[in-house]
Amino acid sequence: MNLDFSALGNAINQLEKSLHYATSAAAKTDPGLYEQLRNSVTHCFKFTYELSHKMLKRYLEETTANPEEFDLSTFQNLIRTGNEKALTAKHSPTPSAKNVPDCDHDPPTL
Repeated sequence: MNLDFSALGNAINQLEKSLHYATSAAAKTDPGLYEQLRNSVTHCFKFTYELSHKMLKRYLEETTANPEEFDLSTFQNLIRTGNEKALTAKHSPTPSAKNVPDCDHDPPTL
């Protein structure tokens, strides 16, 4: 059975679009707009992350002799297994700091 990755592709595209708008000139000049766009980026990221996790689990279940082993598997085990099968990017592109919206609060001091 083939998995349809189009939903994941759409989610990634929406996340990229949200990042683009959140770092736009309009967002930089309007704090309220920036806050709303930052919230959109957060929502898109969470959705994309959860969808990625589900797709990895489905793929592993479909390509193993014992699909039940992944039913109660931890997130760490799914990632480890994905790495062993070369499904996850070892050097995934990381957005530069200028492309990531800042938090509107200072980080806690230790």
